[in-house]
Amino acid sequence: MLPENLVAQLRERAANPKTRSDASQSSLEAIQDMARPAPRPTRMSMSDATGDGTFGGLMQLAAGALSSGRGFNPQKLAEQVAEDVRTGKTSMDDVFPGAQPGAGIEIWDDEQLSGHPRELLPPASQEDIATAESTFGFSLPEDLKQLYTSIANGGFGPSAGFLSLAEMAARYREFRSEPQGPCDEMWPDHLLPVIPVDAGEACYDLKTGNIIYWDWEELVDEDAEGEAWDRSFIFRADSLGEWLQTWLAKEPLIEQLADQHEKGMLQNVRNSIDCLQGMTPEERSEMGLPVDGWEEQICRNHGVDPKDVL
Repeated sequence: MLPENLVAQLRERAANPKTRSDASQSSLEAIQDMARPAPRPTRMSMSDATGDGTFGGLMQLAAGALSSGRGFNPQKLAEQVAEDVRTGKTSMDDVFPGAQPGAGIEIWDDEQLSGHPRELLPPASQEDIATAESTFGFSLPEDLKQLYTSIANGGFGPSAGFLSLAEMAARYREFRSEPQGPCDEMWPDHLLPVIPVDAGEACYDLKTGNIIYWDWEELVDEDAEGEAWDRSFIFRADSLGEWLQTWLAKEPLIEQLADQHEKGMLQNVRNSIDCLQGMTPEERSEMGLPVDGWEEQICRNHGVDPKDVL
């Protein structure tokens, strides 16, 4: 059985729409709002460095790319933007290929969170448990039943959140209906998929209580010996409770991304200031900046507290 204090923490986390899972709809909407640029011209100009033009939109684009996990380097983009401000020669598409003026950014795809955010359902009833067990052909472990009857019938937890009992039963039945491995290996009957994660599934091992990740990227079709199939099952935790405790101990994804967004924003402002320091007061004045305190003005134009930059 799961400790009561762990159940209480999970119940509290599940009650928060932004943090109940790593892919909760509220989290995605908040991230997209953070990353969505305002309408802007397609070419950079010197005035953008002051924070009222495309530069601000590009910083938001940077946040979106950073959130998406596409290998984005905020420092590199900041340097490119600074160079563009100096020369006025680089278009926005050169800085961020594929970006469209005034368009939002698609943050997630199936490979990043393995499906859409799950709906948080009411706690499972004993009838729900009985129906699922009838489909499985075996009794669910007590700690898993406790999770579903005490908190919710899916929709919270790591990645996109726990499947509902009905979804879990359908997924298990699908996996067991035909060979899943590259050499026609059957899905192990003791592995119950509970959450879609990354490129695979988080599974409850009915024999040991361990949490096992199945990573289909490990599969190699030409591996005739079946080693790839065995390699695709990766131990993750000794128990359901340990796995969930580790998840709870991590900063929620939405907070991690907000922190990354803020750091990227501050670095971009610093780059902008570094760029403008090479100009004369007269040149900065033509851009609408005061002779004294122009650095603070740039910070304010970008919505950044000068104390965090200067």
